[in-house]
Amino acid sequence: MNHKSSFDLFGFIPIFMIFCFFLLLVSAPIVGVSRVIVTQQALNQECGSNYTFLQVALAGNNLSRICQIKNQTITIK
Repeated sequence: MNHKSSFDLFGFIPIFMIFCFFLLLVSAPIVGVSRVIVTQQALNQECGSNYTFLQVALAGNNLSRICQIKNQTITIK
């Protein structure tokens, strides 16, 4: 007898993997952009700066360090 299952698991797995791959391709840039926006807002608020999205995206870590150095105070005991 030739009985075909109504659900073919091995046919579903590649489709599911392709779906997950495309989901990652779409979500990764969204997460990256949102991180840059949050960092940009924090830097501009805390440092009194006006950095653009592109400046923060390309040099956010360095800008953060510069802000920390600029806002340091020396404490003498």
